Amino acid sequence: LIPLLAQHGLEIKDVSFSSFNGGCFRTVVGHLHPGTQPSPRVSQALTEENQFLRLDIWREWGLQVQQELKKTSDWLLRMGVQDKRVYLYGASNRGNTLLQIIASNFYGGVAALPHLLPFAVERQEAKVGKVMAAAGGIPIISEEEMRAGPPDALLIAPWFLGDVFVQREAKFLADGGLFVFPLPHFEIVGGT
Repeated sequence: LIPLLAQHGLEIKDVSFSSFNGGCFRTVVGHLHPGTQPSPRVSQALTEENQFLRLDIWREWGLQVQQELKKTSDWLLRMGVQDKRVYLYGASNRGNTLLQIIASNFYGGVAALPHLLPFAVERQEAKVGKVMAAAGGIPIISEEEMRAGPPDALLIAPWFLGDVFVQREAKFLADGGLFVFPLPHFEIVGGT
């Protein structure tokens, strides 16, 4: 951000971090004024960021993500072979991207997704009744519809909100349902 802001006579005055949505930061931006200094948090954040500006770190991270998503796609294929019903929980842009990467690990790619994940579950009314076009046209149903005829497992697209889903769907888990978290590490929660 710093070079972009500087081109317009602006600078970062302060920065804060949050674990919301898997981790984010907020900047306070203002006009450059000689004699004023940004918060010490800005230079501290830059120091920490610079530790990760190495290509080897990003390559290793990318390989780790690919390995975890390969585990997820292998599990999804096994569930399909066993005629187990798996729905995606969370029909978001992140969910679409996740599914496209997962689909790259099996024959048929995105076109195979609706066979393995016949529905996506969503709590936002505006999405219910639509389809996830980028994920092969998976129909989107409401949480209530999913609860009325629950699947064997739910693949959680917003994995970083896992605690929220575990609390919200405690009955699903207590009744023997499974949650699958694809990242940061492939994990299956629940079951009897």
